[in-house]
Amino acid sequence: MPFDLSLIAIPALLLIVGGLAGTLAGLFGVGGGIIMVPMLSSGLAMLGTQHDTAMHVAVATSLATIIPTSLMSFRTHMKQGSVDTAILREAVTWIVLGAMAGSFIASQISAKYISLFFVGLCGFMIWHYLAKDHLNVAPSFMPGPIVRGVLCLGIGLFSSIMGIGGGVLGVVMLTAFGLPIHRAVSTAAAFGLIVAVPSTIINALHEVEGFVPFGTIGTIHPLGILLLTPTAMIMARIGARWAHKISAKKLKGAFVILISIIGAKMLISTLMF
Repeated sequence: MPFDLSLIAIPALLLIVGGLAGTLAGLFGVGGGIIMVPMLSSGLAMLGTQHDTAMHVAVATSLATIIPTSLMSFRTHMKQGSVDTAILREAVTWIVLGAMAGSFIASQISAKYISLFFVGLCGFMIWHYLAKDHLNVAPSFMPGPIVRGVLCLGIGLFSSIMGIGGGVLGVVMLTAFGLPIHRAVSTAAAFGLIVAVPSTIINALHEVEGFVPFGTIGTIHPLGILLLTPTAMIMARIGARWAHKISAKKLKGAFVILISIIGAKMLISTLMF
């Protein structure tokens, strides 16, 4: 019986992706999903997984890894008393509904459309990163409950489709509502957990056709969770330390280059498949 090289190649890929995603997430202060999903989907495709399946497995596995990391982060922020529980209680139902809808939509669409969502996210992140120092939002700004609900629904929807935590979009929304940045970050830390739990349940029940990595449950790779999560968490701390040793100007430039590369990669994937 010939030896299956994927038994070595896939764990090695997961360790590399987890390490790089964690390092870059810590370095630039972004969620690992925006880095993890493109890298993992590309790696799985290179190892023989069909392109659409590779993207769905990458998205689902990324969401599953968010559960332990966001839970740990949220507990820390709760202990510090910096979470706005009133906003969180209002947002939970809307985010859950959005995440459930997003997971269903993601299971029905091709990788091409998920890649297009990523291209849009990369463009938004570059704009926000470059413009945030020049954005002036009135501190008393707060839309009505219907608008807030729709925005939270959108956060759950788009985050679950792309396999990212809701923190990135959540911080943008909450700071626009006038919350101080530290309170916004603390409150948005729970968004990832709220997105990931229902999405992971739905993804575990979703069956895909064709070859999938050994041990995959639905579209979730359990080995991916075991290897990606601790590696990313360890390397995120190292990346965060490096960030303090690099000038803000160089860090901003490196971030724009990285997100531009990810956006270009996803755009090329859209055109090729």
